Amino acid sequence: MLEQIFKEFDLSEKEAEIYLCLLEHGAKNATPLAKDLGLPRATLYGHLEKLKDAGFVIDALQNNVKVFTAEHPEKLNLLYKQKLDNMHITQQQFEKTLPELIAKAGSKNLKPRLQYFENRNALHNMLNDILLYENIEVFSFWPVQSMIAAIGEDYLTYFNIARIRKNINLKAIWPPAQSIDVKRYPFMGSGKAFLREMRIAPERINARLSYMVYEDKVMVTSSRHEGYGFILQSSDMANMLIDQFMMIWNTSKPVLHSASDGNRFLNLLEEGQE
Repeated sequence: MLEQIFKEFDLSEKEAEIYLCLLEHGAKNATPLAKDLGLPRATLYGHLEKLKDAGFVIDALQNNVKVFTAEHPEKLNLLYKQKLDNMHITQQQFEKTLPELIAKAGSKNLKPRLQYFENRNALHNMLNDILLYENIEVFSFWPVQSMIAAIGEDYLTYFNIARIRKNINLKAIWPPAQSIDVKRYPFMGSGKAFLREMRIAPERINARLSYMVYEDKVMVTSSRHEGYGFILQSSDMANMLIDQFMMIWNTSKPVLHSASDGNRFLNLLEEGQE
């Protein structure tokens, strides 16, 4: 989680490591800090400058020697809240201009029937297409282990929070070899609170490729090894896959897990609604 916070400020894992070293051991000048971290001084100074610019580290002179100190974690929390507030203000401003942008798009700016995506960030954008809808049902054949590896836990946590808030219900089938421990991945919980039903396919059915069908669209996602996906808008294709999905669904077994396994995720969902 800490690495994700640093990433939001365009800071690297190495810069997170430098901050934690200063936080744990106190103020240091560049020479012992570089030695502790196994970095050349010139490289270290580059990282420190980025940390200073972000407000995570301060420097001062002690006995004519420059030393660096990590800001208190509460300061980082304040910086992050300010960033979120600024993003919220920007979102509100964008929403005011949205009708004008939509009017300019008109009917000449229709999306192509086939959209292709490659790499993890593009896969996130692909899944965001589902979040443009509300009050729909999604049919998903998901080799869940492969998909978590391809898409990432942080994004899937966000996606499922947004999906639930938009009242998007999900029917999901997992291949038997891809089953997971929901307690380890609480965003994959099932039941009314999660707006998700899950079943395990019969033993003979297995795959690394996933598909999701919603409205008149089919979304296909590869494993992390191949790292691609596409969205096809086709009512015929969507209806055919839903029929096939329901045939597998009717011969599949419900995923059973403890009601408390998804509590960490549900707590996040409730916190965001306050």
